[in-house]
Amino acid sequence: MTDFAKLARSRLHRLPPISTTTLKLIELLGNDDYQTGDLVPLIETDVSLAARCLTTVNAPVFGLKRSIASVQHAVTLLGARAVLDLALQLSVRGTYNKALTGYASSPDDLYKHSLYSAIGARLVATRLIPSAKPQQAYTAALFHDVGKLVFSEFLSEQVTEPPPPEQITHFLRFEQSMFGIDHAAVSAEIALEWHLPDTLVQAVAYHHHPGSAPAAHRKTALAVHLGDMFAMMAGFGTQLDNMHYETDPMIDEYVTRDRTWEMQVLPELLLAIHEEYQTVISKFDHEEPSQ
Repeated sequence: MTDFAKLARSRLHRLPPISTTTLKLIELLGNDDYQTGDLVPLIETDVSLAARCLTTVNAPVFGLKRSIASVQHAVTLLGARAVLDLALQLSVRGTYNKALTGYASSPDDLYKHSLYSAIGARLVATRLIPSAKPQQAYTAALFHDVGKLVFSEFLSEQVTEPPPPEQITHFLRFEQSMFGIDHAAVSAEIALEWHLPDTLVQAVAYHHHPGSAPAAHRKTALAVHLGDMFAMMAGFGTQLDNMHYETDPMIDEYVTRDRTWEMQVLPELLLAIHEEYQTVISKFDHEEPSQ
């Protein structure tokens, strides 16, 4: 283990943990046999999440004719996926709200990138990768770059002037050359520290190289890989490393990059990702105006 890897591990405790409720929801929704009603007892014991569910479902954008005062009714109207989305957003929003000075990014850049990547990963898993698990892809993508919160400090402390963009072909290699470790590895360490399921830890660890992931986790890692890339293509990156990105050859197992892909499949996918992002922002995110 390099000195920087040891230092990164020593700084993990600075990040606030994920709420117990969110971890239980991730575990519950990871099974195919859950019922929406199973979520209600969990949410009712979490004041912040219960309040967010009620605030969200009573927002004017939902267009309900009467107010909803019951958590159970709110959960039924929102659905399990939306509830988990709200729980995840509550968990990461406070953690992700700092500027990544080492990446020259502004406050909320990491949050917006992670949310956009998560939506992209879910749609990729749904549309492009047979038998992939969209919800796992979404959740893993939401956490895939959390290591940048730690890595940003290394960059600020050790890199007084980053090399010109044209000299960096892949930012991950730049991190590895400087520190002997990269943000994906640190992100996976944080996921372990937060007791996330192994499927998510592996997808986070291999989101830049999904083809190298253990076989059982490759599809989820690939969905995160593509969601990450599509977020950067749409302008939702973390600045310094924007578009210094190499695609993994595993993509070619699921995508035929022909004229139909370029003229129809890819544009329709990118549009769907952006539209869902705008919907999430307008309906479920009360802290950020639509971009």
